[in-house]
Formats: sequence, structure tokens, C-alpha cells
Amino acid sequence: ACDISYGKLPAPRGRRRAVCRHAFSSLFGRPRGRPLPGWLQLGIALLLVLSGVTIAFAAVVETFALDIHGAVGKLLPPASQNQTFSIITLGDAIVTANPYANKAALGGLQAVFFTLTLALPLVWAALLLLLWLAPLRPQQTRRLYRWCEVAQAWACLDVFILTTIVSLIELDQFSRFILGDECDGINKILDEYFSDLVDGDTVCFGTRSTLLRGCWILFTASLFQHAAGWFVIHAATVALDDEAPPAADGHGSTLDAPLLDP
Repeated sequence: ACDISYGKLPAPRGRRRAVCRHAFSSLFGRPRGRPLPGWLQLGIALLLVLSGVTIAFAAVVETFALDIHGAVGKLLPPASQNQTFSIITLGDAIVTANPYANKAALGGLQAVFFTLTLALPLVWAALLLLLWLAPLRPQQTRRLYRWCEVAQAWACLDVFILTTIVSLIELDQFSRFILGDECDGINKILDEYFSDLVDGDTVCFGTRSTLLRGCWILFTASLFQHAAGWFVIHAATVALDDEAPPAADGHGSTLDAPLLDP
């Protein structure tokens, strides 16, 4: 009377459970079989919130300073000789960086900059927090897991920080390499006749860069965000594997299913 194959019936949806409340079969290679302690569940959530808030705050804090010195620096107005930048002011400067460039193209570049360095890191933190705390069914958890991976792949705050540190360290040497020996004759004239005029800085062009507190705040926030994100992603992977129905070979994982179910 009930000769209906199970494969034609709707698959069980599974009960709602937050990743942080899952009784992990193992975690980081060690057998467990019980949920994480409450202090760790709360600590990971607070770390994600704190890192997101810190990134948003540090976006307006001065990240680095750029000083142009030498004869060229003396010819520039004081506001152009010494400049400081945060993520916000650096992004704002993109649209005025080249007066001859296409304004629409510069606006698009500015939008990409803010999206990759600021918006997506904050979105990633919010998605991780939702993945960690929200009581979801396995299929919902899997979809959210995939979106977390997408946001992580495109969030480039860590790339921005490392690029800023490395480029500022090498900026003066790079500028001297570009100029080559073009300024050698000018430097001799400055040294011989105009040393007092340039305050003893007898070079035609040079740069000095300084990393400010905003850079180190962003670096620390990004480091903690990645640590917490790695933990949440690993925990979600284990939780989804625990919830997966066994396949024909005895193994199963909901991560192997397509992102959008029919």
C-alpha cells in the first residue's frame, strides 16, 4: 500500500540550529561530540563585532603621511608638501588625482576602491556573525556559508594594508629609480649655491612616508577578523558535514551540493 520510493518524497529539511550551538563530532582534528563552551561562543561573536566596528572607525583615522621634500617640495604649496590620508580621504582623492582623466572612469575606480577595502570587509564580518549565531536549517547554513566565502574572496582590506606598508617603505627608492641620473646636475647646483634656500636638503625631489596609527589599527582589526572568520568557517564546515546524509560510498557533505536547489 505504501510502495513509494523515498527518493520521490521531499527530503527532510533538518532542524534549525546555530553553528555555535552544534555538537561537533570533531574540531581541528580532535574528537569532541559536544557544543563549544559558552565563553568561546560569545567570544567569537564579540570578536567579529569588535573587528567590524574597529574597521569602520579606523577608516576615518589617518593611515599614512606623505612628505615631498627637496627643491620640488619647496615649490609646492604647504598643503601639498605634507599630506595625510585615511581610507576615506584616499578614496576621495581618486576623483581629483588626474584632472585630464575621464571623471566617470575615476568615479568607477573610486567605487571599486571603497567596495573592496571597506564595504566587503564589513559585509563579510556581518555574514560571519549571522552564520555563527543564527539558528538555520542545514540548507540555509550551506547557502550562507557560500556567501561568506564569496565575500572573503573579494574583501581586500588585508591586501590594501600590506600594499600600503610595502609601497611606502619602497616609495622613495622607487622615485629615485624613476628619475635615474636626471637630477644629478641639479643636485650639484643645489648643494653648491642653494643649500640655505632648501634648508640643506640638496636634492631636486624626494619623498618621506610615515605609517600612522590608523594603519596599525586596521592591521590588528583585519588580523582578528581573519582569525575569527577562519574559526567560524572551519566550524561551519564540520557542522555541515555532521548534518550531511550518508552517500552511497558512506560519506556525505552538504558543501558538495549546488548553491541553488531546484
